[in-house]
Amino acid sequence: MKSKNGAKAIIISGDKILLFLRDNKATIPYPNCWSFVGGGIEKGESPEEALKREVFEETCFKIKKFEFVKKINGRLGENVWMYIVFVDKKDESKFKIGADEGQKVSWFTIEEALKLQLTPGVLDVLSNYANILARMMKEKRVVEQMKK
Repeated sequence: MKSKNGAKAIIISGDKILLFLRDNKATIPYPNCWSFVGGGIEKGESPEEALKREVFEETCFKIKKFEFVKKINGRLGENVWMYIVFVDKKDESKFKIGADEGQKVSWFTIEEALKLQLTPGVLDVLSNYANILARMMKEKRVVEQMKK
């Protein structure tokens, strides 16, 4: 089964990332798993347009600044455009689960996130880029190693 191409955001605030708990429905890939915020690219949308729409639909928050880091191959054969979004600590409470959009959103350190039931893609990213993500959290900027 080939899935729809998508756009995902690693949303960072201080030393935490925002994760989205997917619905617990057998009809969707990776039910009841934590994922990055984002989703499918609709016909006629750019990855950036899809990212902004999906982040708003899933979290009720309008992102303004984001940076593309890489395009990866998803586990279901789709292309996924990955972006980094930095937000201020004061904005953390503004992220709320959207209507009919999963179970909840929550902030986690990388260590806390790695103890959760994650989608395989999120597990790969957090496992392979934990040190780079920690550096980006500290420096509040995207580092070139993330783009490789």
